[in-house]
Amino acid sequence: MKKIIDGLRYDTDTAKLIADHQPQGEYAEQLFQTPKGRFFVYRYNRDSQSESVFPVRAHHAYHWLAALLLKWTHYSHSILRMHSMTISTANQLPSDLVEQGWCQGALALDSHGNVVSPYGLQAVKWCAEAAALVVYGYCPKYLEWNNAMIEEIGQSVFMWNDNPRRNKAEVLCVMRRVEVNERQNKA
Repeated sequence: MKKIIDGLRYDTDTAKLIADHQPQGEYAEQLFQTPKGRFFVYRYNRDSQSESVFPVRAHHAYHWLAALLLKWTHYSHSILRMHSMTISTANQLPSDLVEQGWCQGALALDSHGNVVSPYGLQAVKWCAEAAALVVYGYCPKYLEWNNAMIEEIGQSVFMWNDNPRRNKAEVLCVMRRVEVNERQNKA
């Protein structure tokens, strides 16, 4: 299948197949990587015999694979074929996600402004806190980041992020300052 989305070409014939998920039921999904490194999910609906393509960011591709592997370990009727893939998210920071897209009033939004899970493939904008949760997970590193942000801004990250007078540039500036300070403190 070939599809142009936002001026970019996604073609299952020329892209590298990363994973193939063929569960019993209405649809099948495949994760691809284009020759230029972009990721996308191809979905085939068996009931309606329709096809669709969803561009995804590298970290979303990683989460898609992780969720797929979790499902696969619990459902033996799923067929999963893994292919080679390299995604580097180890150096990603919460500010990197916010730079890609920032929102207020929700954890995450899709390209149409609808509220979605920050971990979902459709998310293209994140609030500051959700960006940290996506990058770090709910673990000590996230808690350290959250405490450092609260110390810097003097209130909860959610409330600070959602202040109507707040803007993306200010959020990025504070997030980067906190991230730089955390790196310096560990060095």
